[in-house]
Amino acid sequence: MGAWNASINGNDTAQDLKQEYTCAFFYYSDVEEAVRKIVEYAASQQIDESDPEEYCDYVYSLADFMWKKGILTDDVRDRALKMIDAGFGLEIWEESGEKMLQKRKAVLEGFRKQLTSPMGERKKIRPNVHMKEIFEDGDLIAVKLMTEGKSYSKDAMRIKEILPEQYSGYDGKYVLMQKIGTRVSWRSSIVPEVRDCWAVFKLFDGIYDEIPKGIRLDELKEAHIAGTHKITPYFVCESNMFYFKKRKCEVLGSFPLPDEVIGLNESIVRFQYEAKSIYWGIYNDYNDPDSDLIASMGNDITIRKYAGGFDVMSEIIGSAYVQIRDKADLSSEDANNNRDKEKQRLCRMAEEAFISGGEAYCIYFGDKLAGFIIIDGIEIKAIFVKWRYQRSGFAKLLIRHAISTTGRELHMKVPDWLSGKLIGAPHVAISIEDILNKICVATGVKLI
Repeated sequence: MGAWNASINGNDTAQDLKQEYTCAFFYYSDVEEAVRKIVEYAASQQIDESDPEEYCDYVYSLADFMWKKGILTDDVRDRALKMIDAGFGLEIWEESGEKMLQKRKAVLEGFRKQLTSPMGERKKIRPNVHMKEIFEDGDLIAVKLMTEGKSYSKDAMRIKEILPEQYSGYDGKYVLMQKIGTRVSWRSSIVPEVRDCWAVFKLFDGIYDEIPKGIRLDELKEAHIAGTHKITPYFVCESNMFYFKKRKCEVLGSFPLPDEVIGLNESIVRFQYEAKSIYWGIYNDYNDPDSDLIASMGNDITIRKYAGGFDVMSEIIGSAYVQIRDKADLSSEDANNNRDKEKQRLCRMAEEAFISGGEAYCIYFGDKLAGFIIIDGIEIKAIFVKWRYQRSGFAKLLIRHAISTTGRELHMKVPDWLSGKLIGAPHVAISIEDILNKICVATGVKLI
């Protein structure tokens, strides 16, 4: 059964359809027309009497939704009552045992009383989505920071450390961003006009005391936003002008879009994986829009030769480590059981290369150490990047820097004990050789 409990809405079908009911009754002012659209949609999804369980979930949830909103029609009510009185679909509950059957019967009896009782006044129905696009693509916008009375978030502190008095001092200053597109995260199947829009912006590096005048886009430097899995200058936020008006935004002009985002494609709009979502209305210890914006400023990516001890590198390996699997169907539990052992082997491998005289270079994101590479002669002995930077090209930057600095043609070997191993969750597991081969092809390094 697709039900979690015996209640009217305790099932997948009711929960999936609830948003569609909301959209239909919001968009169509005539209740009968909205019901017709819902009925047509249910028929198109083969939701009918041939599947008693799903059909009951659909009819009962629709009647319940309409009654609670004060718009229940006689036809929808009578159809639901007829099914209750006939015991339609109860055979499914019989299969779950007498106890569940009696619970379902009690729920339906209570539901019958509800449907035959007076409804309340008609309630306002509106989907919780942002249907309108904001600004025009290409608009350069100045947005006011609002830090007074708030604390710098713990999540931002992991990117850049800022003292409380420094954070509050940014209040009333401005940052610049360019609208580059709109991402539609959800669209109603019944009313395609009802959709959830999220605005996509490119953030520029720099904080201004006042709204700047005479800005040239080619003079601006892009910011570096540390998202969940990738560093980009892009972020996505609610497509809602309320927040921007509150922050005294001003459009400074319209400029051509960056070449890489003309005709937004899937590789750009997968923001839940590649970039950060900034929620203007959320302020707590871990999430704060102003903290995210400020933490994204001044984060130059630099590479320097390393001359310290190995303890720092060991910490990098610990935060770079992912599950290593012998086969794709190895469970997470079994992979985790090997975690400490494999991590220790990786540390020993890197430490041996380092203490034997290998040249080490570290890459920094702002003031945060993000990864390192160790070279012995013409061989890359070790390369590790913290997990949150691993899709940002840091490994390639380290290799290219090592090649340009040493002037050598480098190669890389896969240790015998890592050959054939996979990393990642079972459904996305990929071999270590495949990952390293992609990096080597991109940098001109030979994998042997």
